[in-house]
Amino acid sequence: MDEHKIVVTNPDPTEAVKEAVRLAVETINEKFKSGAQAVVLAHSELQNQLSAMSARINDKFAGNKELVDQLGKANAVALNAALETQKDLLKQLQISFDTSIKVVNEKIDRLTSRIDMGEGRTGGADTNRRDERQHLVDNRNYQAALISLGVTVIGLIIGWALYGPKK
Repeated sequence: MDEHKIVVTNPDPTEAVKEAVRLAVETINEKFKSGAQAVVLAHSELQNQLSAMSARINDKFAGNKELVDQLGKANAVALNAALETQKDLLKQLQISFDTSIKVVNEKIDRLTSRIDMGEGRTGGADTNRRDERQHLVDNRNYQAALISLGVTVIGLIIGWALYGPKK
C-alpha cells in the first residue's frame, strides 16, 4: 500500500502541472480549429462538386428535351407522309373500283342487249343446245365480272385494314 501514496506538493498544483495542462488545452484547441477548418473546406469542395453535377444534369435534361422535340417533329412528318400515301392509295383503289364496276356494267349491258335481240338463236331442234352453250359462255363472262368485282372489293378492304385510320 505504500506504493500508491499520494504526493502532496506545495503549492498544489505546481507551475509545471499548470503549464502542462495549459499546453494540452492549447493543443486540443488547435486540433479542433484545424478540424473545423477541414470541415469548412470539405463542405466548400462538396458544394462546388454538387453545383457542377447539378449543372451537368441540367445540361443533359436540356439536351434530352431538344431530342424529344426533334423526335416529335420527325414523327409528325412521318405521320403526314403516311397519311398522304394512304390518301393516294385510296384514290387509286377508288379508280380501280370504278373501272371494274364500269367493265361489269358494260358486260351486263351487252348480255342484256343480246338477250333482248335474240342474237345467236336459230330455229329447229338444235336451238336448245346452242342456247345452253351460249348460256354457259354468258355465265363465264358473268362469273369473270363478279370475280373482278370481288377482287376489287377485297383490295379495298385490305387497303382500308392496312392503311385506314388507326384508333
